[in-house]
Amino acid sequence: MPRTIILTGDADLTALATDGRWRLVDVTTAGHVDYAQTAWETPTGAIVRRVDHHTGGVPLITVHAGSELDTLTDHIRSAVDTIDVEDLLTTLTAPETEPVELIRALRRLQLAHHHDRDDPAPLDPRYLELTTTLVAHPERAVRLTMMLVADDLATIWPELTAPILARHGVEEELAHIIEAFRAVAED
Repeated sequence: MPRTIILTGDADLTALATDGRWRLVDVTTAGHVDYAQTAWETPTGAIVRRVDHHTGGVPLITVHAGSELDTLTDHIRSAVDTIDVEDLLTTLTAPETEPVELIRALRRLQLAHHHDRDDPAPLDPRYLELTTTLVAHPERAVRLTMMLVADDLATIWPELTAPILARHGVEEELAHIIEAFRAVAED
């Protein structure tokens, strides 16, 4: 299964690729539905992609490797600025986190699970708690982002829609979104 590494900045993998003798195999520019990406193949056949996920506003690296997955992932993480799921969860559960940081962390969390649809881990109960908390956040933009992220992650963990459905009759500004969740749940 591929590994996704979330970047905190604009990582340039050129030096890492050169040092590791990675062969450049693809450069794609961004289009309406295409992400800008650069892909390399390592001498052992692993594929490393640097992707600018423009619809999520998050740069990331995907690593497709066999037995060297952990080693290669750790090597890349040591060379570029990244953030892991535990750090994102800390940001998302800290009461002093500003709304813009909550939204940024939610988008990063969503993309951290970019490849998990094929082989999902069990739902971490903290995700359910987080969804329950943030769909009741005082800021509309945070609530909306949480709903959109939960909708995407519900393809992995359908349980994430329950806290959103529980807001039926409570949420006023985004009631139409709750109704959309209800319509899907009823089908």
